[in-house]
Amino acid sequence: MGNQSSLGSAARSFILLAGADSLPAGSIDFFPKDLSYLSYLDVWLPEDAPLSATNESRSAAEEVVREAAQEYGKVHPGKMGSAVRSLNHSQFVGGGGPRFWFSSAELQKLNYAQLVIQVRDKHDTNDLIGLIQSALDEKVPGARKSMRDSSVQANPSRCRSKFVS
Repeated sequence: MGNQSSLGSAARSFILLAGADSLPAGSIDFFPKDLSYLSYLDVWLPEDAPLSATNESRSAAEEVVREAAQEYGKVHPGKMGSAVRSLNHSQFVGGGGPRFWFSSAELQKLNYAQLVIQVRDKHDTNDLIGLIQSALDEKVPGARKSMRDSSVQANPSRCRSKFVS
């Protein structure tokens, strides 16, 4: 009887491993990717930058966002139409805005500004993020700029599942 039990256990293990091998390798996200109307832009200047310099960089970044949205509207006329009417934003200089999405808003820092951007069609958000980030890197020197969507995605370094055989 001991032989039959170990044979059955070995067969079950083989079937389990063979089935695991057929699963896709890579990450399995807890939250599926969702489209969002919101994205945000963080602008960081050096630590000793005055508020006036932060406001100037924010203003330059805001202009770049408008130009990129207008350019996107010209390339995709049926999508954005008049891009300026379709793009809304809020701005915060010297600190982050209220906790609009994440639970960790930036506190008061003279060298930090944030723009929260909303588009009319959530399918345009990801395309605009890449376009705006490229334009910011080219046209707003002296500041670290980070354009991101407001999705709730797991930290890929923490939540990664991989089956190995």
